[in-house]
Amino acid sequence: MRLADSSWARWAGQAGLLVLAFLVDFLGVDNGQLRFGGALPNQMIMLLGLPFFAVLLWRWRYPRVVFAVVLAYTVVAALAVPAYEPFAGLTIMLYTVSRRVATGQAIGWMLATTPAIAINAVNAGAGSGYQAGDYALAALLWTTIFGIAWVASRYSYRTARMVELRDAAHAAEAALAVQEERLRLARELHDIVAHTVSAMVVQAAGARTVSGRADVTEGALRAIEESGVRAMRELRRLLGLLRSEVTIEAPAAGTASLADLDDLVETTRACGVTVEVSSTGGPTDLDPSVDHAAYRIMGECLANVIKHGGRGASVWLRLGWRPELLHINVRSRRGADPTGPAVQSGLGLQGMLERIAALGGSLRYGETAAGDFVVDAQLPLRKPVAAGSDAADSTGAR
Repeated sequence: MRLADSSWARWAGQAGLLVLAFLVDFLGVDNGQLRFGGALPNQMIMLLGLPFFAVLLWRWRYPRVVFAVVLAYTVVAALAVPAYEPFAGLTIMLYTVSRRVATGQAIGWMLATTPAIAINAVNAGAGSGYQAGDYALAALLWTTIFGIAWVASRYSYRTARMVELRDAAHAAEAALAVQEERLRLARELHDIVAHTVSAMVVQAAGARTVSGRADVTEGALRAIEESGVRAMRELRRLLGLLRSEVTIEAPAAGTASLADLDDLVETTRACGVTVEVSSTGGPTDLDPSVDHAAYRIMGECLANVIKHGGRGASVWLRLGWRPELLHINVRSRRGADPTGPAVQSGLGLQGMLERIAALGGSLRYGETAAGDFVVDAQLPLRKPVAAGSDAADSTGAR
């Protein structure tokens, strides 16, 4: 019902404007004297002109066609009845067609009114004894009126364009925000699955190979259970993010951080990997997003060691606390029975690059001459307001 009311109100407004223009045109008719003899009553002129004003109701749907019809009517009527100046409808149409096009086309529509202006100037001059001043005054009058309508149309055009550009910019920002959030959630899922599931697979394989030893099997099953519980807790938190309005700028409460690093280390050790952790400098408060990123970076490194290093692998985690940044160095060495090649292409390191680039930090990784794999990251203690997109630097791929 509201839509119908709005439509009726719009049509009523359109009709009111056209009635006003119709009256303005015909109130100025002095007589219906025809140029080539004879005369028409004013009522007849109004009746003949009524259909041409009625087509103005469709001026927004078919602006060019309606402009051509109204221009033809204006020129013919002015030629046939010198005392008649049917320019109100043409003024409305000039505004209409010029409001939706670029400046070049709008100038063309303005120039299209020249025949009507010229005919009216001739009529005015003839009616006053062919005085040059009357020609000029009539031409100036209608040029000014059309010019005002044209300038108003250009202002409306620019205003509409500014609104469109602003809406497009807002839509682009919204799409970018959605894309960033999707990438963040994808990284979260990868990190949860990569580390936890890899640990569970390694533990299960170990339990299967030593099925005759109850103590080892029980320990492996306990580690699998703890890993599964931890993964479920993380997944539940992530699903909670999907059900609420959160952004990458403000991690939700309960997000994994460096305070949970001991759990990662114990899970990795339970998979037969030797882990050494050291720290230099005094720990300080971190921005939540930096704290979470640091945890995920080390989690990805440990997951890669579990997947590719095999039992007997070794990894050294070093945290360097500096006044303005956190330095993370992870060096890993494969065991005697590695489960995969030393260097593989995957999403883990790509996720680290994306995380660090968003924080304005730097990342380097690659294999040393001795065969160790090193990941070296530097993160600012506070996330900058605007981080450069090219902050992350890589020297290899895994």
